[in-house]
Amino acid sequence: MERKAARLLCLFVALILVAVFVPVLASAEDSEQTFKVHVRGINSTFYYGDVTMTESGDVTAQDLFMFMNESVEGLTITGADTGYITKVNSDGSALTTTGWDGWMFRVNGVSPSVGIGDCYIESGAEVVLYYSDEFVTGMQYPKMDVSQLKADYTLIFTSQDTVYDENWQPMVVTNPVVGMTVTVGTFEYVTDDEGKIQLSKEQIAKDAATVVSVSVKKDTKGIPTVLRLDPETTIFVPLYTTNPATGDHTFMWISALTVLAVLGVGAVLISARKSHKA
Repeated sequence: MERKAARLLCLFVALILVAVFVPVLASAEDSEQTFKVHVRGINSTFYYGDVTMTESGDVTAQDLFMFMNESVEGLTITGADTGYITKVNSDGSALTTTGWDGWMFRVNGVSPSVGIGDCYIESGAEVVLYYSDEFVTGMQYPKMDVSQLKADYTLIFTSQDTVYDENWQPMVVTNPVVGMTVTVGTFEYVTDDEGKIQLSKEQIAKDAATVVSVSVKKDTKGIPTVLRLDPETTIFVPLYTTNPATGDHTFMWISALTVLAVLGVGAVLISARKSHKA
């Protein structure tokens, strides 16, 4: 009887320990929350990468920016603690007198209708903090379309923009991003009225995989009117298709001639070897 009672006591204690420590361990596992953050200033990118916070409860955009202000070296987010960001490093101090310009933010590609203190974000969210005059000069968020890249080396840049009808009802329309400087590798282009650029003959001959970036358009006050692309944005420049500079199939012919030359040399070597054996 004593042994049975002892076993029951041990089992009871084990159950208590499980009940106490399992939630603690689960809480510890859930406490790490990671966000992909991009801080894009007027002339440069201040931060791009993952930010991991040890928080078990709900996290707001304000919590994230306050954490970054305290933990990211070389990054100062002024006003994060008050819920109204006035400056990141030195950007913002000289332009806030113009009226509506200032620091804005987006979560997973959407501009929240609340401030940073009331915007709750989930682990894995993409958060962009950027400077603009969104309500006066407007802001475009370029998306790169590579569907024509293989056909004629064309890249197309468009933006989903919110406009208002005569009754002030919002609607989203797709517009080209016009007059934007695009850097592809070491080559620069400017988008036309359809938001397009066409890669040059020199670039096609030189590059394969390459990085794409955009130089930020600015208004007359020097405030950005388009959002920078992510630093990791890349394209693969296809070879051996129609050359847009000439309209012919130059690279395809070069490739074909190369193959024929190799086959020809091989045939000659085989023939010579047979003759030698004979």
